[in-house]
Amino acid sequence: MDYPILVADDELAQRLLMHKGIEQRYQRVPPVMITAVEDGQAAWDELLKARDSGRPYYLLLTDGDMPVLSGKELLQRIKDDAQGFPGLKKAMVSGDMWRIRSA
Repeated sequence: MDYPILVADDELAQRLLMHKGIEQRYQRVPPVMITAVEDGQAAWDELLKARDSGRPYYLLLTDGDMPVLSGKELLQRIKDDAQGFPGLKKAMVSGDMWRIRSA
């Protein structure tokens, strides 16, 4: 079993930092597949594509303040979606990467 993780942040440096941190932290567990996108809309599209393909994401890490669709708006879309995203764990990550809040 693999653990697909979706990272959404508009800052490239933050996406890279989260990617590296996840890889280092979870290198001894089953495969972790990380996808990083630059805004909430791209994250929403990726979540739908993964769900429709039968390989949904295990974890979403999203920045709160992004262009196009904010992290808060993304989490609301997930909550309001009729089909739902069963098993998806979600966390809102602040810009400094040290404050993580379960969503």
